[in-house]
Amino acid sequence: MLENEVLKLLEENAKLSANEIADMLSVPADDIHAVIKKAHAEKLILGYKATINWNKLGKDVVFAYIEAKITPQKDVGFDSVAESICKFEETVDVCLMSGNMDLLILVKGSSLQDIANFVTQKLSTVDGVTATASHFMLKYYKEDGVIVSQKEDSGHRQSVVL
Repeated sequence: MLENEVLKLLEENAKLSANEIADMLSVPADDIHAVIKKAHAEKLILGYKATINWNKLGKDVVFAYIEAKITPQKDVGFDSVAESICKFEETVDVCLMSGNMDLLILVKGSSLQDIANFVTQKLSTVDGVTATASHFMLKYYKEDGVIVSQKEDSGHRQSVVL
């Protein structure tokens, strides 16, 4: 199906133009434009993203996964609490999980203290959040399918300072 092929190509490289996709699939560019327009209208395409290695630019960016235990609310379950958490600018991803936790939240800040403040001052105060556990990311090797960490030329392991 043309729609699936177009979406797969865009998922792999969102920079592809409709004309480039048309050439790759040997179909008229107007057909690709129509598929992309329809995919936006049906909310199949939710956005486009560039994967940036901010640390290489010297910008301090800290990510943490926060596990949250939630008390489900009557008639809405976990949805209402999850929607509240999604509204915080620090949250990158919010997922309902199976297992010992209910939500897994990816959070972004400029320091460990930013993340700690988010958890203590915002997340833990949301009605329905009963417990949290934070896991700080020390180093990215691969993000969104892109390898971001290259081997060091010196052959030494990179030191991690906490």
